[in-house]
Amino acid sequence: MIFIKKNYILLILFLAFVNYTDAQDLKTAIRTKTDPLLALKLQEKIPTGKTSFSFYVRNTDSARLLLQSLKSGTIRMDDRLPIVTTELSWEHITKLIQSNQILFISEQLIPKEELLTGSFDYSCNNIRLCQSVFPLINGSNTTVSVKEHRPDTADIDFKGRYLHTSYTSSISSTHASQMTTIIAGAGNTWHETKGAAPGARISSASFLQLLPEPDAFYRNTPIHVQNHSYGTINQNFYGIEAAAYDASTFELPSLLHVFSAGNEGTVTTNTGRYEGIAGYSNMTGNFKQAKNILTVGHTDSSYRVLPASSAGPAFDGRVKPELVAYGEDGSSGAAAIVSGIGLLLQNAYQLQNNGSVAP
Repeated sequence: MIFIKKNYILLILFLAFVNYTDAQDLKTAIRTKTDPLLALKLQEKIPTGKTSFSFYVRNTDSARLLLQSLKSGTIRMDDRLPIVTTELSWEHITKLIQSNQILFISEQLIPKEELLTGSFDYSCNNIRLCQSVFPLINGSNTTVSVKEHRPDTADIDFKGRYLHTSYTSSISSTHASQMTTIIAGAGNTWHETKGAAPGARISSASFLQLLPEPDAFYRNTPIHVQNHSYGTINQNFYGIEAAAYDASTFELPSLLHVFSAGNEGTVTTNTGRYEGIAGYSNMTGNFKQAKNILTVGHTDSSYRVLPASSAGPAFDGRVKPELVAYGEDGSSGAAAIVSGIGLLLQNAYQLQNNGSVAP
């Protein structure tokens, strides 16, 4: 009886969905309910095959049943906002756009690491001076999550401090190891592998899912800083991912998300309010448009912002990036050093407030 009832509900939803699409203006729906890149794809020749999409929906349960009726892949439900992600055939997207259950659709893009050369100098941001003057402030009792591929967990600079989770990527990468070293390397290999917060615990989460992890992931460890040294493409809108990171920080005010601004500072954007203005609004990924995060640009050793450093403003005119830091290797390293400094500040607050976590 339960099986019959479930399939009956799916049939009713699908029939209602088909009737609804017949009455809609498809062009208007594409323009108002998708991001600019997806809209362009849908207005041209719709791709074949499957890809992953994020949906901002009216009701998560109804949207889940609707997606199941279309034989979608594994469905992930966000625990803060009515956001659903799944893999789906392109042929279904124009129908979904016109459903009254779907408020916005965004294609899940493939992230890329934002490293240029791989060199780093800890003296430029006074990290070595801080470690000399304040040796007790070393990031102890804090945890960083590096969201990308998995660092080399056998590296002796991370020995005894790496925490494996179900969100850890199955793929390891040199870039992840470099970022983790900048943030929290112990200096066991040699003195230049001592990161900003060598006493911090280390975790990681795969960036193949661009949305933040569930609140429980950050609370249970707990995670104090999550580093994001990656980007996608130039996006000048406040999208699903930006909303999700703002919600993550709102729910967990002691959690700091740090993003690299990007390495496309010389690119002229072709979308959004600042279209055609050279050197403006060329950050890589709509998640960097969020309001409750830090985005970090990069400078040389003389503290001059490098031409490759992506810049704001945000889609609504807010100043971006909020900070710059040394990173001749690109904005990846600049974000990583700011993440390490964030751990030191959290540790300093704990030492001054009987172990309390900074709000």
